[in-house]
Amino acid sequence: MKKMAKLVFYLKMLLFIGQFYFVFMMLHNILDTKIYGIVFIVIYLIFAFRILFELITKQIRYKSDIVYNVMQIGVYFYLIFVSFKTSIDKVYVTRMTINYFKINYVILSILIIFIFMYSYLEFKSSEK
Repeated sequence: MKKMAKLVFYLKMLLFIGQFYFVFMMLHNILDTKIYGIVFIVIYLIFAFRILFELITKQIRYKSDIVYNVMQIGVYFYLIFVSFKTSIDKVYVTRMTINYFKINYVILSILIIFIFMYSYLEFKSSEK
């Protein structure tokens, strides 16, 4: 079980490093959706700083939590999927595609908020 947790953690770290590139590729689309994109980018930056803080402080509890790491991997895969979809299909924010981008940025924001809630609730339960 420890090997599985380690493997999932390292996969999460690999995707965490790579996802910055994909967000950078989508930055023009993110900013074109106005408030939806701004809310997403703010939540995403808070999320990225939180992950960096976890790495800097070497919190072992997050390294061995498979559920927490799998949730993050899911968010990274979804983010990469949207990035590939926009770059390969050359989808730009237009009147026809604005709903596509709004829905995806809202979904990504909600997923990140769920990860925050999970880590907060887990932290509270581990304090007892």
